[in-house]
Amino acid sequence: MDSEPQGMNPRGIHRLDTARDADPNTKGEYRGAVLHVDKANIYQLGSDSQVVRHDRDRFKETAHVGEGARIGYDNGRGVMLHRSAELTPPRAAVTTRTLTQTVTNRER
Repeated sequence: MDSEPQGMNPRGIHRLDTARDADPNTKGEYRGAVLHVDKANIYQLGSDSQVVRHDRDRFKETAHVGEGARIGYDNGRGVMLHRSAELTPPRAAVTTRTLTQTVTNRER
């Protein structure tokens, strides 16, 4: 399994297996860097440093790994409210690995 390049993702280990599900009935929005996109989900690092899992089938357009995004929901449909390649600067001296990269390394 290939992993996306880090791009503008924040440094650190972000466990996708512990991601909380986004609430499609919420009136608010989710802000943060898109960490990973697969066939079923979009994983986003929330402003509280927790990973949020969005159901990809709820979106017309797909977020790209490494971009900053504000994601909201309108009647259960996912909406990209804002997209940006500008993310917060990465923290120094922390190894960047997503769960995908960790799984890939274990398979070798």
